[in-house]
Amino acid sequence: MEEPQTNKAFRVNRRKLKVQKAERRGKQPGNDPRAFISANADKGRVQALRKADKDQKKLHVPLKDRSANVEVPPPMIVAVVGPPQCGKTTLIKSLIKSFASITMTTIRGPA
Repeated sequence: MEEPQTNKAFRVNRRKLKVQKAERRGKQPGNDPRAFISANADKGRVQALRKADKDQKKLHVPLKDRSANVEVPPPMIVAVVGPPQCGKTTLIKSLIKSFASITMTTIRGPA
């Protein structure tokens, strides 16, 4: 006669076992908060100061009048002349950025 087939016993998920063990001890399962604390106290202080500085910058945005109602006279035509690689384009980009509050990626002369 044939013997009954013997199968491998069912294995419980290890995560479930850890959760059950934590519940027996009265702890909540989750991340250990001590794992995310820096060992260097100065580093944590600097991070906290940096975060506070970023938050303050978000609250105090510099005000600029960008409404279309303001009449601005058209700019004068300016020619920047100089030898190659002396910073003509960099000068023009910085002037445009400071006066027009926009960033230009490419600057082309008159076509």
